Amino acid sequence: MPIDTPIFQNGASYTGKRVKALRPVYPAETVVEAMVQAVRNPKPEIYAGGTGRLANISMKLMPGITERMMTVMVNEQEVPGTSTPSTSGNLFQPANDEPRINGGWREPGSLTPSGVIARVVGVGAVAVSLAAFAHRLWWRHR
Repeated sequence: MPIDTPIFQNGASYTGKRVKALRPVYPAETVVEAMVQAVRNPKPEIYAGGTGRLANISMKLMPGITERMMTVMVNEQEVPGTSTPSTSGNLFQPANDEPRINGGWREPGSLTPSGVIARVVGVGAVAVSLAAFAHRLWWRHR
């Protein structure tokens, strides 16, 4: 899931569409904390925020449905009716603006309606996945 950095402002874009970060957006400090924990306690996989963990479980249990759901969510995050010129961003040269950590995609302590929807959909997808998996196990062992 997106981290609140200036990637969308500074990254290359050849889509012609203005985009914004997919909700929920996690503060950069959450990633730093996860990285420090990974150094202290190495694991094969780490997550910065709970939504990534839910998405991973959903992808393992029902990859097709999860990919379709993510496609819909990503397409809804584009800013409709706005276009932007193509840019190479900071791909070939440094960004023109002052270096910063936060991209301004989230307000501390706030949870947007789309963030709530993303979490509900994520939890629902995991619940459906687990129910389907349990049903499959029950059917095989019957």
